[in-house]
Amino acid sequence: MDLILWRHAEAEDGAPDEARRLTPKGRKQALKVAAFIREHVSGQLSVLSSPAKRAQETACAAHIYGRQRVCAKSDERVRL
Repeated sequence: MDLILWRHAEAEDGAPDEARRLTPKGRKQALKVAAFIREHVSGQLSVLSSPAKRAQETACAAHIYGRQRVCAKSDERVRL
């Protein structure tokens, strides 16, 4: 089993903090890291993410990039 800690990509400034979204640059960053993970991680990929919007958008990058076996889950206890 591999553990990957992946901080959210670049996000907008503003409040409330949980509603901040990724910037266009942040979306590109997330997809770039998702591509790297896709090449280096085989098998099932489980993603546990903060419920913050920017973290959810970052976590979704693995699915958006075409990874077929992604299980994403939001957890209130994950606040980084």
